Amino acid sequence: MKRPFVTVKGLVLCAVALTALCAAGFVRAEDEAPAEMVARGRLLLDGGDGDKNPQEAVKLFREAAEQGDAEGQLELGVCLQKGIGCEKNPKEALKWYRRAAEQGNASAQNELGFSLMHGLDGEKKNPEEAVQWFRKAAEQGNANAQSNLGSCLRSGIGCEVNNEEAVSWYRKAADQGLAAAQFNLGNCFEKGKGCQRNLKEAVTWYRRAAEQGDAEGQFFLADFLLEGIGCDKNPEEAVKWYRKAAEQDRPKAQFMLGCCLVEGIGCDEDPEEGLTWFRQAAEKDYEDAQFLLGYNLLHGIDCDKNPKEAVKWLRRAAKRGQADAQFFLGVCLIKGVGCRENPKEALNWIQKAADQGQEDAQAILRDLEKH
Repeated sequence: MKRPFVTVKGLVLCAVALTALCAAGFVRAEDEAPAEMVARGRLLLDGGDGDKNPQEAVKLFREAAEQGDAEGQLELGVCLQKGIGCEKNPKEALKWYRRAAEQGNASAQNELGFSLMHGLDGEKKNPEEAVQWFRKAAEQGNANAQSNLGSCLRSGIGCEVNNEEAVSWYRKAADQGLAAAQFNLGNCFEKGKGCQRNLKEAVTWYRRAAEQGDAEGQFFLADFLLEGIGCDKNPEEAVKWYRKAAEQDRPKAQFMLGCCLVEGIGCDEDPEEGLTWFRQAAEKDYEDAQFLLGYNLLHGIDCDKNPKEAVKWLRRAAKRGQADAQFFLGVCLIKGVGCRENPKEALNWIQKAADQGQEDAQAILRDLEKH
């Protein structure tokens, strides 16, 4: 006997009707088919019918799940993982993901793979099994799983490195419009990993990812436009994309936007706004921004002098290995600018900077050797 065909629209309309009938007391939840429970639960979860009730949604997902419905098991797993409408329970979430995955549900297979790859709130990681589930979902056409499998193959996590196969899976997901896969495919073309290096093609995929709001795609596209890599130089458009990525809290983009504003590259000079972006990137521990912010505060460039705060930022950047920051921190410690004099610590930082090839630090050490 053939299974009757039910459209998504039909299920949604049915769910809306059931919600109204249940509220009126005409239908009991236990009389519903599992698919109807899931559809009604999704409406309650999203507030699609104006009646948002995550707790009731979880009850419906659980009832459908316990009847063996894979979509109910998946939805229950998501709620338990994220603590939506219930307390977080990563261990139970994993149990329901696995039950749905074993029934062939591609989304659950991807979620199970992701959970095993990263470990849910302290749960044990299992990259090898994760790859197996990513592959099962990917072969069913799940774009997220295709991208995840590509990343595993590219990095060799849970499997042997296979750049060519990684590119194949990235392309499948990218062709489905997945922004993360479009970015990763662009990166493969940029580096020539698993495919012939093609900077023009890299720009194409970075742009597709960027236009979907992918912050990494926006940042990389901006870099290429600024330098004219794989495309014509276009500083004005580069600034536009740096700003979009910066507004998504990407510290490198915030730093580059700050540089463009300070120098007037692709936009009008605005050192005050530039310094604001440097500070935002510095607070996210981007060492180049920490150095420039410290340097400007030390010399009063585009801001009032503040040696004490300058030393704070130079020290943070120096600890992260920024060579120029190590040198200038050393100079401050020698002279007691913004801090107490400490020749011994100063020499230590200058040596660190010199070891990284910082020329001013190397020159000071040569002079000290002469004397």
